[in-house]
Amino acid sequence: MNEPASWINIADKLLTLGFGILLGGAVGAVTAWMNNSSQAKKALNARRREILEGVTEVVDTFCSEGAKYLSTLRNALFKKAKEGHLSAKEFQRLEDLETHFYESFLLKNSCSAKLLLLGEKEAAACLDNLASDLDHLFKVGGIHSEKCSDGELQKHKETIGKSRKAFFEALSRAYARSV
Repeated sequence: MNEPASWINIADKLLTLGFGILLGGAVGAVTAWMNNSSQAKKALNARRREILEGVTEVVDTFCSEGAKYLSTLRNALFKKAKEGHLSAKEFQRLEDLETHFYESFLLKNSCSAKLLLLGEKEAAACLDNLASDLDHLFKVGGIHSEKCSDGELQKHKETIGKSRKAFFEALSRAYARSV
């Protein structure tokens, strides 16, 4: 009679150990999965912030080039009105700034694509509005343009400022979602 009881005890202990090991393994696997999932989400958010920061830099450069061009153009218009002409060096400076402005404008499409890739439709739409406003400056702003006046350039400056602010507010909300 003792012998069957000892086999039952042994089987009971083996089952208890087996279930303990199985339960411990399951808990370990779930913990590892949750940790891996958390690390993947962290890495994705870090990459998302990195992309948004890159967009910020490019758009800020784009706006800065526009602002430099606009202010130099306003000064040139003032000087031309006052003195009747601009020097070759001043014309060259305006052309160089216009070229830099145009080149920075070309990077806008890349930024828009990155924002859409991240699902940031609002920020992409605000960037399109900003680019449109800067494009209007590019079309009107020129030392030889009949439409170019200090008053007209001031209107563009104000419009661009509002669009820039709206874009960076939308980008700020996008960045907050990455934290």
